[in-house]
Amino acid sequence: MYEVPTPVSGTPLKMEVVPEPVTFVDEDGTVKDTFTVPATEGVEYLVGDQVKDTGTYAGSGTVKVTARALADYVLAGGAIADWTHDFKATPNQVTPAAVTFTDEDGTAKDKFTVPATVGVEYLVGDQVKAAGTYPGSGTVTVTARAVTDYVLTEGSIAEWSHAFQATPYEATPAPVTFDDRPGTAEDVYSIPVSKGVEYLVGDQARAAGTYPASGTVTVTARAAPDYVLAAAATASGRRASPPSTLPCRDPWFR
Repeated sequence: MYEVPTPVSGTPLKMEVVPEPVTFVDEDGTVKDTFTVPATEGVEYLVGDQVKDTGTYAGSGTVKVTARALADYVLAGGAIADWTHDFKATPNQVTPAAVTFTDEDGTAKDKFTVPATVGVEYLVGDQVKAAGTYPGSGTVTVTARAVTDYVLTEGSIAEWSHAFQATPYEATPAPVTFDDRPGTAEDVYSIPVSKGVEYLVGDQARAAGTYPASGTVTVTARAAPDYVLAAAATASGRRASPPSTLPCRDPWFR
């Protein structure tokens, strides 16, 4: 910095400065609304009567920033020394992504999926549901609403509803087999693995496997939860209507 010449009167001359302008960013919503105070040698900036350091600040409402010269400086004639901006609280518009439903036979795989949409939250009843997949049963209604600084686009879909059906899977029992040899030591019956079907001897469920047999053995097939025995299920050419009864002397399958 050069020395300021001293006039005859003894009063030092002051250096003229032109303040750098304050800048404003005003986007939809309020989260990104800001104003920036620049750095200018010999100048300080005030909001009201508070000096603001160089930097960026959140903006809302009406913001007026004034520049004034520091000691040994003077604002240049005609220099702009105040800036005012009215920040608008215009919300962002958003269109909710759709909720999806998966409804298969049975209930084990029934589900609904809440998507992730910036500016939107989803509710089931009055409970907010985070983005993710949830089990579905009965009637599920999901509504979307805008969060702060957002508004749903006019005409956008904001509600989805689905009535989950408890339609069971159909299962056809695989046949039980009997091996009736001379004597009794090697007599056995075999229960197969059959998806959606469980087998009973009397009222006792039997796991898949081979068991010793004697006398009359009756095996009954019944549907497991989420399943129903197929109406056309047959064994040895005979209709196997639930319950399916398989006596040893009249075997289900040979």
